[in-house]
Order: sequence, then C-alpha cells, then structure tokens
Amino acid sequence: MPHQIFFSWQLDTPTATGRNLIGRALDAAISSVAEDADVDPADRELEVDRDSAGVPGSPPIVETIFSKIDRAVGFVSDMTYVAQRLDGRRMPNPNVLLEHGWALRALSWRGVISVMNTAYGHPDVHPLPFDLAHFRRPIFFDCPEDADVETRRAARQTLTTQFTNALRAVLDDEVLRQARIPARPAEPHPHDIALLERVRRQLPEAFQLFLRQHSFGEPLRRRILDPLYELTDDWHGASFEFHDSVLQAPFTNIQRLASELAALSLERLYVMDNNTELLSPKTDVDRARGTQPSTVDTVVAMNSKATELSTAIDVFERIARDRIRAKLGGSSSPRLSA
Repeated sequence: MPHQIFFSWQLDTPTATGRNLIGRALDAAISSVAEDADVDPADRELEVDRDSAGVPGSPPIVETIFSKIDRAVGFVSDMTYVAQRLDGRRMPNPNVLLEHGWALRALSWRGVISVMNTAYGHPDVHPLPFDLAHFRRPIFFDCPEDADVETRRAARQTLTTQFTNALRAVLDDEVLRQARIPARPAEPHPHDIALLERVRRQLPEAFQLFLRQHSFGEPLRRRILDPLYELTDDWHGASFEFHDSVLQAPFTNIQRLASELAALSLERLYVMDNNTELLSPKTDVDRARGTQPSTVDTVVAMNSKATELSTAIDVFERIARDRIRAKLGGSSSPRLSA
C-alpha cells in the first residue's frame, strides 16, 4: 500500500498559480522519488492525499482530515499569504494553519514541508505568525496571478526539484523511518512462513549466483531463466502476498525487477541455431558484421537489471530473517549451469 503525503491546499489564490501548480509539482516529485534507486524500495511508492478524498459517505470533515494526517508519512502545506489582519500583518489560509499545526503534533517538524508563493508577500517583509517563525522557512516560489505559461512552467519545475529533495529528506530521516516500521509480530503469520519457504525454493542461491556472475553477452541455457518466468507469469493474487506489509514491500520490488528482466530476455535473447537449448543476444547481423552497438546496449542493460534483482533478493532475505524468526525447511538447490 502506498505511503500518503497529505497536501493542505487553499483556494483563495487562483489555482493556476496555487493549488494546481503546487499539486502538479508534488505529483512530479513523487514520480521522481519512485524512480530513485537510492530510496528504500519500501518507501518509493507514494501518493498525494487531500481533504476527505476517497472516503465514502458523508464523513465529518475535520476528523477525517486529522485522521489522514495522523496516518501520513509526510505533510505539505500551502502557506501563501491570503489575508490581512487588522494591524496590517498578512497571514496564510486559516484552515491550512489548523492542519499545519495538527501535522506538527502528529508527525513532528521532521515530516512537515511548507511552500509559499511569495508573489503575495515574502516573510522578509511580512513575517510569518510568531509560532511558525522559528521553524525552517517554506519552499519559496514567485508566480503572480498574471504569470504566463512559461513562468508557471519554470516555477513548477523548480518546485518539483525542491519537493523531490524535501521528500527524500523525510523518507531518509531515521526517526521517522523507525516510527513507520510496524513492530515485528510476536508470532509470524502462518501464511507468511509458508510463502517465504516458497520464495526461497523459487529463488535459490544458485539462481542468485547466476544473476550476479553471468554476463548476458555469453550464451545461457534456456531453463535457467524458468524461475524468472514463473515468478512473472504465475505468482499473482492474494496467495502470493505477504500478510506482513514490511515484508511485502521488498517482495513487490523483486516482482517488479523480475518482470523487467523477463521482458528484456524475451525481447532480446534468441534461440541459437546450432543448439536450441541455448539462448544468445547475438543476431544474424552480429554474426555477419560483428557485435552491433544495440546488442552491446542490450547486454549492459540485462547485466544491470540482473544485478539489481540479485541485490533486491538479498534485501528481501535480510528483512525476512528479521521479521520471520522461524525455522524453515531447507531451500538448497543443485548448482545451476549457464
């Protein structure tokens, strides 16, 4: 299940330079985080949540919003000035301020990100409310109501970069990381014990060794990729999902990488004419004119993906040993021959 980033927005300013611009930049930042190999696989799946979206019926709005913020891993608030007090001081939207305060209580300052369109006032000239002045300043952008398309695009791109960095910092924060990891169950779920044993049989050490050591520029036996294809084609549905979400996250990453490597192999590996049990990335053109650049690129891509998959299996195994401390049946397998 994706982690939620709660977005507290306001409609006092035009959406083209406010809610929509910020929302699009936040969506783009989340997509960037999802593709970042340096981010823990368990944290890459993020989505934006807001107000009472996705809640059926007629829920109490305030309670629903507070509950969502409590469950979120991060919070983004639009602190753009939208009003003026009697003494001339400017202030953000009051609902945003209320939700921002709740987020500080629920997530601490570590999980709170704020943003401000300084076209409506800058804290250097119009200080933030006293209780907010001693926190890190918002992410600033300057986009007036009459900004043209290019100005809005530039502001959105800059915001995307800043949001990406801010989200990575939230996800990397060790205090927040420990807070969102559920405690290890006192007794592992029986389904998880059985499924872990199946995973170990499906991806034995010999297969992992092949992924780490084999160069896809060399011929390989067709059957050696069977575990990959079986995992991709057959392992679907609740029977192949771990009850423990902490264990399911790295397993989902394994399935994704296995699917990508399987797709590459089906597209770019060919049965050899002189031995139908062997596969090779070399085409007739390669054999007639020498290895082509496109074939070299294919080999590099497959080797890289195989290494990623092997690493993902190791990550999964380390987490599994911590989450399921039960003696399982042997998963040894005869050494595979490429």
